[in-house]
Amino acid sequence: MSEHRPRLVLPDGPVLAARHHRGALLFPDGELVVEETRRLRARLKDVPPPIVCHLPATARRLGLGPFAAADILELFAFVRPAEPVVPSPRGLAGAVGLPPPEGLEDEAIVLRDVATALLR
Repeated sequence: MSEHRPRLVLPDGPVLAARHHRGALLFPDGELVVEETRRLRARLKDVPPPIVCHLPATARRLGLGPFAAADILELFAFVRPAEPVVPSPRGLAGAVGLPPPEGLEDEAIVLRDVATALLR
């Protein structure tokens, strides 16, 4: 007899990786957009809440106050409650056995892959 496991899926919003002057949005359809923070702030108004790593730091890098987002660190803490992790895309990648991101664009891709791995 096979065990039926519910399928867990990522939210509809993009994945957001941000630095102080640039950010990357990875959309569910695979489109990857890299923009300066000013344009990225405007774009965030028109998309569903993104998946981020460390919402307070992400908001600070974008020059924003708190905004609606799904923080992957909360998912990590729920799925692996006793496991410490460095609160960054690199730290999360290492914690789930993925190669570290090589740049901003990779950070967005890695965050999506980490979320997928945690939901399995």
